[in-house]
Amino acid sequence: MFWKKEKSAAEEAKSLVASHANNSGTSRRAINMVPVAAISSSHEVAQTQAVRFHHLLISLEGNERTGCLKIISPKKKSRSAILIYRGRIVGCLYGRKNLDFQFLGADARHYALSDLASPGNVLDAYQLPEELVLAAASLFCGQVVDVPQHATPPEMLKEAVAKLTDSRLAGCVVVNNISDEMVCMLYLAAGKIIAIFSA
Repeated sequence: MFWKKEKSAAEEAKSLVASHANNSGTSRRAINMVPVAAISSSHEVAQTQAVRFHHLLISLEGNERTGCLKIISPKKKSRSAILIYRGRIVGCLYGRKNLDFQFLGADARHYALSDLASPGNVLDAYQLPEELVLAAASLFCGQVVDVPQHATPPEMLKEAVAKLTDSRLAGCVVVNNISDEMVCMLYLAAGKIIAIFSA
């Protein structure tokens, strides 16, 4: 455990995370593109004033942890996700309700770490398998796979999956609806589908 927390603060933080979770329908939140914690995995939720964020980041780096940090700021109405592979940040997303776009990369990291350092926010931290993080990291540092745009949606999905499985590279396929809202994500590594997240 990276921090200590009082029971009431932990319960309040968990209820806030639950209230911001998307439980049905499509996803308009970019941070939902980052893998979620498995039900059986260790999963820590705390308020940011209870977290020594410098110690947390040093511990993640020193212990070469792989996983995700999600930060929710009720005051700013912002959400961010930091994807970590062996102690290094490999991807970051940041969104705020009053913005029509999402920050990625260095800008997202700046805002996310600022929210992490600010009291009154919620930190949701969990470990993830390395191959899943590498697949998700392709969103930030991979190439877009071209698929025939004249094909039907099932054919496009089949083609995208085939290109990733044939190459045996880590990657992900994002399935959106007509309104460009995410419906599901497929994570692939070593020539096979390793996880599917459906909104």
